[in-house]
Amino acid sequence: MTAKHLVLLGGGHSHVEVLRSFGQTARRNHTAGPPGGPDGAAGAGLASGDRTGFGAGASALEKCKNAPQEAQERQPHHRQQESHHRLTLISRGRFTPYSGMLPGWASGFYSYGDCHIDLQLLASYAGAGLVLAEAKGIDIWARTVCFSDDHDDGDGPGQTMPPQQQQQPVPYDVLSIDVGITPESAGVPGADQYATPVKPIDGFVQRYEQLLERYRAAAATAAMAAASTGAVKAKAKGGGDAKGLPSEPVMRVCIIGGGAGGVELAAAVRYRLEEERHRGGWDADQAAVTVSLLCRGGLLPGHPPHVRRLVRQLLTQRGVDVRSGDAVTGVQPGELLLESGGRVSYDECLWCTEASPAAWLRRTGLPTDPRGFLAVDQQLQSEGGPPEVFAAGDVASCAAHPRPKAGVYAVRQGPPLAANLRAYLEGQPLRTFVPQETALALISLGDRFCVASRTAGPEYGRGRRRRGTAGGAAGGGGISRTQYDSTIGGTAAPGDAVGEGYGGEEAGEWLVGWLLNGFGGLLVGLTGPLLWRWKDSIDRAFMRKYGEDLLKDERGGTRM
Repeated sequence: MTAKHLVLLGGGHSHVEVLRSFGQTARRNHTAGPPGGPDGAAGAGLASGDRTGFGAGASALEKCKNAPQEAQERQPHHRQQESHHRLTLISRGRFTPYSGMLPGWASGFYSYGDCHIDLQLLASYAGAGLVLAEAKGIDIWARTVCFSDDHDDGDGPGQTMPPQQQQQPVPYDVLSIDVGITPESAGVPGADQYATPVKPIDGFVQRYEQLLERYRAAAATAAMAAASTGAVKAKAKGGGDAKGLPSEPVMRVCIIGGGAGGVELAAAVRYRLEEERHRGGWDADQAAVTVSLLCRGGLLPGHPPHVRRLVRQLLTQRGVDVRSGDAVTGVQPGELLLESGGRVSYDECLWCTEASPAAWLRRTGLPTDPRGFLAVDQQLQSEGGPPEVFAAGDVASCAAHPRPKAGVYAVRQGPPLAANLRAYLEGQPLRTFVPQETALALISLGDRFCVASRTAGPEYGRGRRRRGTAGGAAGGGGISRTQYDSTIGGTAAPGDAVGEGYGGEEAGEWLVGWLLNGFGGLLVGLTGPLLWRWKDSIDRAFMRKYGEDLLKDERGGTRM
């Protein structure tokens, strides 16, 4: 069979599973017989696009962690075995975030490395080439992926590549698309200029680190000024100790979006800034912060009633000011304009609302749904488009099975996507995939504490679309989420959000969740930490699948 070139565009959760699956299959066939033989099993082998080579042993994977940038960029041009299909991954950065752990990272519980998958390691495991460049278009007639001049080496937050020649178009025979989405802000004047979107996540990571530095500097300055003022007043009164008078907050953070992602981010920011205050030894009066969560509709639309009530109560207890039912209609420097006519001052505005796909996808000629997401059928193949194009994850939309933009669905699409890509390469029939209707959601609240919920079912989504919502507001108007996807085994954990903007719609009660949350919240002080431990074990197991376990598998220590 003629060798084909499979290109994976984007390092999303579906594609990391495709890479792992192809790597496993190649190793099974390598053990059974020569991987380059003409009698290999269907879809088993992939030509190595990596200088380390797929048969080089554990050292190949270990060395790739420190591989020079030049080597990483040239991988797609390495030799290939003629009887094997060739695989190339295209990603804007070497490290892709596992979004479910990002609330924990924002709270300070995880390091950058804890919550990022090393795509170079994964590509090496799969024998794939890796192109580190940002796609700006697809020529479906020439079957090529095109790029911009901007690159990101992904070596950590805040690092960028030096200016280089533009990446040449990458040709493909089969293409799978799993690129990210961004919070929708087009309908709110000033949001693009003055608010910080939570996606792309690498940009958010850098901005969040800057936010923490700004708070430390402002808190230290305020504390010194308060100490000086207190000393002067004490001296004027004839000695004795005196504290400075309460001052205005040194940091005001506003999070826009009432879905699970916005809830988690607001709780994480509040917890982290309070921890920074304690570490700095600053008095609460002189280093105060305010964290506000604003949403156009109700909090956590589509979630069970007891969850919505309980989460609001817990956020208030943690010092988060929840303002629901009042859309943000404009963003000015340092000030939010509300639909009610009110104004809210801010020092940092984080945008965590309804998701939207990259604008360039509409220009490709690939079929999309009315909101611009790539239309796919039940085989995850472009619906009405070129049969060699597939899509999965948040960027894809299946009319036959509408689902929220939640990470659990992206993760669950990984295995059937891998199977159908392999089948298409070998000319075999494709499998139909029907996603689960709902998923468990573990919503973190900043301090190693979770509330159990579940995503809305498809009937809820269809009902909402029939009724529609007014656009141009902070919360957006569809089922959505930020790219916080903590999922494994059917669990949608922190960050998987059903977006806001549903008006008065509400999901039905959920008995299992009511029990998990300590009889609807009565014993939530006991269940919250236990649910966090469960979530943490899920997240760490997910990360091991695409990191440590790859090295063990390469050494022959474990078989995944």
